[in-house]
Amino acid sequence: MTAREQFPDARPVEAPDAVTLPTDELLRNDASCTIPWRADGFEAISVYVDPAIWDRADEICEVATVWSGAHEDIDGLCRDVMAYADEERLSASIYTDLRDELSEGVVAIAFTVG
Repeated sequence: MTAREQFPDARPVEAPDAVTLPTDELLRNDASCTIPWRADGFEAISVYVDPAIWDRADEICEVATVWSGAHEDIDGLCRDVMAYADEERLSASIYTDLRDELSEGVVAIAFTVG
C-alpha cells in the first residue's frame, strides 16, 4: 500500500514553510547562546547548558561572552572554561572538531551538573 493510498486526504508539501510545526519546547535550538568569536579559525562559541541547571544559563552565557573578548586562542579559552567549571562545581566538555556543515567553525561548550 502506497502512502497516497494510505492517506488519501493528505496534501503535498511544496516548500518547507508550508508545514506548520507544533510549538513544542523540544523543537527549539538546544544552544543556550551563541557568541561570535573569530580566533584560531573559529567563528563562534555555542554554549549548551544541561536542563538541570537552566536557571544558570544566563549567568553562564554572560561569562562566556567575557571569555570571547578575553581570548584570542583556543587554549586560553579552554583553560578559563575548565577553571570556571571547577569553581562552580560543574562539568564542562569542549568540542572543537565539529564536522557537519552547520557546526563547522564553532566551538561547542557543554555544561552539566558536576
